[in-house]
Amino acid sequence: MKIGLISDLHIGPDRSTKGMPLKLSEHSLPFIGEFINHLSEDPDFAFAIHLGDLIEDAGRDTDLKNFPMGVAALAKSPVPMHHVIGNHDVINLSQKEICSFLDIDSLFYSFDAGGFHFIILHSDTHTPQKYPASIPPEQIEWLQKDLSKTTKPTILFTHFSLADQDLTPNRWFKHTPDGCLLKNRTDVRSILSSSGKIIAVLNGHLHWNHIDQHDGIPYITVQSAVEKLDGDKISNSWGIIELLENTFTLEIKGNDPITFTRNF
Repeated sequence: MKIGLISDLHIGPDRSTKGMPLKLSEHSLPFIGEFINHLSEDPDFAFAIHLGDLIEDAGRDTDLKNFPMGVAALAKSPVPMHHVIGNHDVINLSQKEICSFLDIDSLFYSFDAGGFHFIILHSDTHTPQKYPASIPPEQIEWLQKDLSKTTKPTILFTHFSLADQDLTPNRWFKHTPDGCLLKNRTDVRSILSSSGKIIAVLNGHLHWNHIDQHDGIPYITVQSAVEKLDGDKISNSWGIIELLENTFTLEIKGNDPITFTRNF
């Protein structure tokens, strides 16, 4: 079974820092088209997921247009499309509005596919763009119950990182770790580790590829699709998770590729 993966499309205006463009969001919609084509070429994909920050917040009126436009573009996928919600998505839009656009009842939920269990968490920033983010108590309680009920190997998706990352080389968050790492990550990791069921945790948000290990569990951060790399390159990142009976493989394609495999 394969899962399509893309992150941090930031549909909206390009963003620069000190006059240097770093988020090339004008490419977002063409990249969605390319991603859909990749999914259409391989019948082994069971579903696909976007890891959050579908839009680059640009004011409420613009966000009310861009978010459903992005949802509609990804909905052309030949397989079910799931969405993690990022911090930029909720700056000008309410959780209720986003649920309506996605036709779901909650921003965190779980489902089964191909003999595996999948969990989507929502990193709550409480007030728009105010850090640190955390997983709220009611969601923690739900997570514990959900893990207790499944017997399947499980993959968890979130937007903010649950890992303790060295952010020194990160151009977005090296001075603001509270802006990318979940405040209660140690508590959440304890739940994941004690369950004995988690084979991988994936997130976006940090705009780089990074792999960390805690208690034998890989915590994998995935590069943004529209990140400007050195020179004139744009990342154009997207990925494939392949799940075999006892093997997890992640391949990030585009101009900033990585490959990771683990047995479980």
